[in-house]
Amino acid sequence: MKFKDFAVAMVLVFMLVLLGKYNSLALENQDSIGIMNQQIEDLQQQMEALPSISSDISDITEQIKVLSAKIESNRKELDNKISRGSADVRKMRVTAYDLSVESCGKRPSHPLYGITASGEPVKEWSTIATGPELPFGTRIYIPYFRDKPNNGIFVVADRGSAIKRNCIDVYMADSDACQEFGVKMFDVYVLGEDDEK
Repeated sequence: MKFKDFAVAMVLVFMLVLLGKYNSLALENQDSIGIMNQQIEDLQQQMEALPSISSDISDITEQIKVLSAKIESNRKELDNKISRGSADVRKMRVTAYDLSVESCGKRPSHPLYGITASGEPVKEWSTIATGPELPFGTRIYIPYFRDKPNNGIFVVADRGSAIKRNCIDVYMADSDACQEFGVKMFDVYVLGEDDEK
C-alpha cells in the first residue's frame, strides 16, 4: 500500500506542477495578448492620422512651390538689375565673423552681445559689417553666396574696428565655418537701400 500511496502522491505533485506551469503560460500569453492589442490600437491611431498628415504634406508642398517661385522671381529681378548696370560693382575683401570673443569682443553676458552697431540682432545669411562708406540698410549681393538661404543678398547692419574701406565681414553662426572661409576677394554688387525698412 505504501508504494501505491507514494505513486498517487507523486502523480498529484506532478499534476500540481503541470497546473502551475499551465497557469504561468496562460498569464504570459495574456500579457503578450495585451501588448499585441496595444500595438494594434497604436497602429490604428497612426493610420487614422495619415489623412491629416497627407494633407499637411500637401500644404507644405504648395508653400514650397510658392516660395520657390518667389526665389526665382527675386533671382531674375536681381540678374536683371545687375545686367542693366544699375548695381554698383566693387572688388571687395570679404571675411567672416561670429559671436566669439575673438570676433566681436563681447562675452555672452555682455548686454550688447549679438547686437549689431545698427542696434539690430545679428542674423545669419543677412548681417554684414562694412566700413562707414556703406550706410546701414544698404543691400549687397555677393554671387559666391548665391546658393545660400539669402540668395547672396546681405544687409549692412554692423561695423567693426578692423573693417576698412572696401571690406565686408559676413556674419556666420558657426565659428569653424568662419575660420574655413578665411579671406577672399570678390566682385560684389551694391544694390542700394533695403526696401523692407
